Parts: sequence; structure tokens; C-alpha cells
Amino acid sequence: MKKKTLLFGGLLIAGGATVAVRSKIAAERKTMFDAQRWHVITVNRPASEIAGTADLPAPLLSLGEMIEIEIRPAPGDKGTEIAARLIAIEADEDPKTALRKLRKALRDTQWLIETGEVLSPDKPPSTRTTLTSLPIEIATRRAKGEGRL
Repeated sequence: MKKKTLLFGGLLIAGGATVAVRSKIAAERKTMFDAQRWHVITVNRPASEIAGTADLPAPLLSLGEMIEIEIRPAPGDKGTEIAARLIAIEADEDPKTALRKLRKALRDTQWLIETGEVLSPDKPPSTRTTLTSLPIEIATRRAKGEGRL
């Protein structure tokens, strides 16, 4: 009976380790795919106002040689699409970090072109930080680089 229990426990641990390794590999592949694909924003301005990359605000241009940028009219004459993708990542930088920088730069660029300023949630979000307000503060801090809030 003891041998069966030990064998079952060993198989359970080995199976769990296999699942963990596979999920880690899948996450890394997804990150590399996301880093190589185009990320696009639509700006509510005609393409004639954003003729080239020199007309773009500093957040996107600050990434320099790390990114490739394309500017084109949005479908249905609904403004301008600005597309960017990572083409080079610094040797000591994590692809996830570079991707966060790109996403944040695209959002900031969109806001600067449309409103003239980078919008942010109300500061301070409450009169003081409490245990219940902490999760929303963390979420709003990370939302620009990770995705939607």
C-alpha cells in the first residue's frame, strides 16, 4: 500500500512539473509572437495632419531604432492608423518589458495627438491608500503597458 501511494505521489509531482514547464514554454512563445507583431492605434486626426514619423510625439519616437512605424489612413476614412512593431530589443532587456514600453508609447502618442496631453486617472484616486483601494491603484498603474483596464 505504501509503495502504491509513493508511486502515485511521484507520478503526480512529475505530471505537475511537466504541466508547469509546458505552460512556461507556451507563455514565452506567446510573448515572442506578441513582440514581433504589429500593434496599431487609430488616431482621430486626418492622415494629412500626420504626414510622417517626424510629426509623431516624443513617446513613440523615444523608442528610436527599436521599432518600425507605419502611418496610413484608417478604414472608412475614420482618422489615421499608426502601426508599430519591435524590430530590435536591447540585449539586457526582457521582451515583455520592451512590449510594455511599446504599448505605453502608442497609448501616450494617441492621447498627445488627440488631446495635447497624456490623460491619467484622477490623482489621488482616493483621499488615502487603503487595503480596498490598493488593487485598483495597482491595476491603473499597469494598464497602460499591459492592456485594457
